[in-house]
Amino acid sequence: QKSELFRLKALFLQSLQGRSKANQAFCHSVQICPTHGRAWCSWGDLCASLAAVTEKQVDQSASTGDGSEAAKDTAKKVRQYLAQAMGCYLEAVRIDGHEWARIHIPKCLWMLSKDGSTPGILCQTFESRGALLPAWVWLPWLPQLLTGLYRREGRAMKIVFSRLVKTYPQAVYYPLRAFYLE
Repeated sequence: QKSELFRLKALFLQSLQGRSKANQAFCHSVQICPTHGRAWCSWGDLCASLAAVTEKQVDQSASTGDGSEAAKDTAKKVRQYLAQAMGCYLEAVRIDGHEWARIHIPKCLWMLSKDGSTPGILCQTFESRGALLPAWVWLPWLPQLLTGLYRREGRAMKIVFSRLVKTYPQAVYYPLRAFYLE
């Protein structure tokens, strides 16, 4: 109950644009009860919103022609925020496999495309946290995992996909066959 109170406090602070205080309140909520899945999801939403705000700043600085060094630093900051959000979402799914937590899996798969030209912090986060999830969580996302194997985030998806093949070979066979024939 204390954890939920701190989560609600953080949501209130976030709505008042007090993002740093909201971040502290989410941290406190998760420290009180590390198995509170809603706190992890809400904290992930805060980190994703911070990434969106920072990305807008990157776009504005690029349109005004500011220094490329500052743009690289803020792009790195966006990836860090997204990695934190992805870690929170995947932790929420690991703790509590309910649908309200699993709804963030496509967002995590989308975040992998923001990693830049080479696999970086987002792929590392997906690789380490995605391996901790039960294999059945990934079954609805087989087509996305298959197409991700050919992109830069393929190494991270390969670990999840190989676990899925070992655990549910028959469920993977037909989507894999259709993907191969296409």
